[in-house]
Amino acid sequence: MSKSEFFGVGRVEHVFIHPRLPAPRTTARLLEVRDDSARIALGAEPAEGAWFTWRVDEGAWQLARDGGELRVQALAAGEHRLEVRAWNADLTPDPAGASVSFRVEFETAALLHKLLAQLAADDLDQREAAARSLVRLGSPALPAIEPRDAKLLRDCAGGSTP
Repeated sequence: MSKSEFFGVGRVEHVFIHPRLPAPRTTARLLEVRDDSARIALGAEPAEGAWFTWRVDEGAWQLARDGGELRVQALAAGEHRLEVRAWNADLTPDPAGASVSFRVEFETAALLHKLLAQLAADDLDQREAAARSLVRLGSPALPAIEPRDAKLLRDCAGGSTP
């Protein structure tokens, strides 16, 4: 017997977990859409021990905190669909899940001004969210930078102003 046969290299193994009922029933409700972010209320019935996974626009599934609210940031302008699935403590998912559709609209210049101001915030989470949004907007948004924001941008970058 070769080493690869002994250690199962190249073999695929599966672990099957039988569902433990009742499976949770997921609820999702859009609370707010502002600029490039959305807030969604998450819930499950039964709520005890429930946790959630979510994704936007058929992207990769993400782990959410235990219920409450979910804030999705750095969304592009346009239509979006957020899918949520509740899981119980025994790893049984809601087979149907829930979804919320919404539209994100923003004026690029106003959003840039807000994001550049957030880069100077004391809160690291705010700065990181602003940086992610700026990266998503990318270089096509640069012409929208107004003169009032040019100094702020130079300050954030550590540059000097003329």
